[in-house]
Amino acid sequence: METGSTCGSQASTAPASAEASYDGAGDSPGSAASASGFWATVINITKAFVGAASFALPKAFSDGGLVGASVGIVVLAFFSHFALSRLARCSHLVPGGSRPTYPAVGQAALGAVGRFLAWFGMLAMTLGVCGSYVVFMVTRLELVTGVGQDWGLCVVCVLVTLLSWLRSYRLLAYTSFFGILALVFALAVQCVDVSRQDFAPLAELEPFVRVDSYGKFLGNAGFLYLISTAILPLEQSMQEEVRPHFGKAMAFAMVPVTILNIVFAAFAYWGYGDCLHAPTQCVQGLVVDNLPPGTLTNVVNALLSVDLLFTCIVFLLPMSQLLEKELLDEARFGEWSVEIRRNVLRTLMVVGIAWVAKGVPVFDLLTGLSGGFGNNILGLILPPVFYVVLRWRHKASPAHTASHALELAACGVCFLFGLGFIALTLTTFVAQVSGR
Repeated sequence: METGSTCGSQASTAPASAEASYDGAGDSPGSAASASGFWATVINITKAFVGAASFALPKAFSDGGLVGASVGIVVLAFFSHFALSRLARCSHLVPGGSRPTYPAVGQAALGAVGRFLAWFGMLAMTLGVCGSYVVFMVTRLELVTGVGQDWGLCVVCVLVTLLSWLRSYRLLAYTSFFGILALVFALAVQCVDVSRQDFAPLAELEPFVRVDSYGKFLGNAGFLYLISTAILPLEQSMQEEVRPHFGKAMAFAMVPVTILNIVFAAFAYWGYGDCLHAPTQCVQGLVVDNLPPGTLTNVVNALLSVDLLFTCIVFLLPMSQLLEKELLDEARFGEWSVEIRRNVLRTLMVVGIAWVAKGVPVFDLLTGLSGGFGNNILGLILPPVFYVVLRWRHKASPAHTASHALELAACGVCFLFGLGFIALTLTTFVAQVSGR
């Protein structure tokens, strides 16, 4: 149900491609030995959409209203599919025929400005997404062990720092399967608990559309759907003959995920109750907090925390390696002085993540802010801009002029939707922080 994400696992499918691409280990993405077929790509995209951040979605439904959130999920899924499909197509429009990274796409489209915007979006998304994972782990550690949040933040960041120094992430690829099992187990426990609740009359969930807090809902939904950092590696890892069908593969993944997101979130929101009418007994920002205290709940929290620890490390991989290639001499990788600098750079990334987690220590609030800002910039705002610039450098034949004009208009609508998305999310965030 999620990632950025990848949304809790939204980056889990990217690292295999990223590792081959950046470290030179193994086959390059899309090679005959490692390329994915159509249905394998559908499965990988589905994995990128699912993760622990889905547990913030029931509260997001409370923020958006039952009808407003249900419709909003569908609309966001549509725009997300459109924008991310265009991002995937950019991979074929960059001159040189290589398999470009996001900054390379930005460079090809808008020069230094496009490269800067891509880097800015990637940094904002990485800090926001990983900061959300750290907040999740810190709050779970406090619940399970009683450790204070400041000490918990230190413990989590030490673990993240040490694991971020790893040079080979191949063993971490196997944690993806464990993460799926942990997520399925947690969802099963949650659904059983929801089924035991006394469902209130639907009238107690009114208003069904909540404008004042709708931006927070959009941010959390964007965190789930705008998995931009996974798109290029996923598309580039496909077999050449099926790469043109990436948009169809994404649709096959998004439709069932969207249905399950709506069903799970609405079911849990309705079962646990609405905070507007019963603030002392209602759906929590992280719905696992609605589970009764006990050993089973502790197991759920522990499993999800371990999953997110490795997901956080995996999510840092593409950003860390791109930064190292940008700032350091790749030819000198392996020299002890350069390796120390690489560790320092990765440690500074963790310090930035810790700063974000300390500044916004509420999981659903941080996922909403990240989804509405970093994920939105990379997932909704930049892709149509980069695509339009790159696409219109290829002159259209007269027979295709009308369809290209229609696509241009659609890209404009998507871009404006992204701008409205970010404005509404940030306005809602500022209002909530200021207590208005």
